[in-house]
Amino acid sequence: MREPGRTIVASLLGGLALILGSASAAAAHVSPKFWGVHYRYSDIGRGDLQRMAQGKVGTVRRRLSWPEVESSLGHFDWSAPDRIIGALTSRRIRVLPYVYGSPAYAANEPTTPPLDSDDAQREWRRFLRRAVNRYGPGGYYWRAGGPYHSRYGADAPARPIRAWQVWNEPNLTHYFTPRPSASKYATLLRISHDAIKGQDPRAKIVLGGMPGLIGRTTGLDFLDDLYKHRIKRDFDAAALHPYAETMQVFSYQMNQYRSIMRRYGDGHTPLWITEMGWGSAPPDGYVNVGLRGQKRMLRNSFTRILRNRKRWRIGRVIWFEWRDPPPDTPDHGGCSFCLSSGLFTQALKPKPAWKAYQHFTGALP
Repeated sequence: MREPGRTIVASLLGGLALILGSASAAAAHVSPKFWGVHYRYSDIGRGDLQRMAQGKVGTVRRRLSWPEVESSLGHFDWSAPDRIIGALTSRRIRVLPYVYGSPAYAANEPTTPPLDSDDAQREWRRFLRRAVNRYGPGGYYWRAGGPYHSRYGADAPARPIRAWQVWNEPNLTHYFTPRPSASKYATLLRISHDAIKGQDPRAKIVLGGMPGLIGRTTGLDFLDDLYKHRIKRDFDAAALHPYAETMQVFSYQMNQYRSIMRRYGDGHTPLWITEMGWGSAPPDGYVNVGLRGQKRMLRNSFTRILRNRKRWRIGRVIWFEWRDPPPDTPDHGGCSFCLSSGLFTQALKPKPAWKAYQHFTGALP
């Protein structure tokens, strides 16, 4: 007769194996670029690249900063994005840039969208056109003899950027100053759409991702207001950052966001999760859940996403984030988990959540 304790343990292990086995099977039915991570740094090391490739990370989301590229009007320096985009592409990893930030000649603050003058709007459009002409299909960066092949070899796989996300979390004052405005974001989205599509008509325009229940104006309320400005034609994929303390709250945001889209006749538009995650810091009753809790929440949320992928019409899932930043990194406007949400520590030591992540990408059986 089996001991009761061993029976329970065996049942738990069997259940876990079934979950992970289901995850691996489901991974075979999604695009290789479906699972991604957010990467915040200005450079990328060999260790990061090796682990991403081995773990079958399909997409890396990263900021493409206008002030970084054109700090002085008319003087463009693409060296920083060249390094990141080239390194990732050489490992067959897609890059999803979110275009963001205003230089001093376009707005008073980097977080203020470039909308307050015709000159600012014109320069923003010019920046976007140059970005697409560099990194989009047929772009200068990818051409024979261009920067990419000169560095990585003539046979290096080229993957031009086909999706562009416009700004980041426009419902939060921290990213959209002086205050969030659906009307202003609708204008920014519209002029960005026209500039990008003018260079690449087949490009996908991704709505700025928003936390569903965070901010004085939540992402759910902001989206509802945004649709009133007739923006359906100006984006090809919606985006959500469903940070939540429980799986029930996570699912609530997904359901409500999709419900708002259907209400405005946009039910067939894909929904991308361009940030989601939990911190591995000690549990705080919100999004910090400890090391084991982070692994558990990743597994549970990814499993739920796969089960509801068709109903929610999910196109991409981006974990925030790849690895932890240095301890002295600013806290992102009070973000309690941003210092510990990485799948790796700052020193690239894998956390338990990394193993769980790989079961979904298919890197582990």
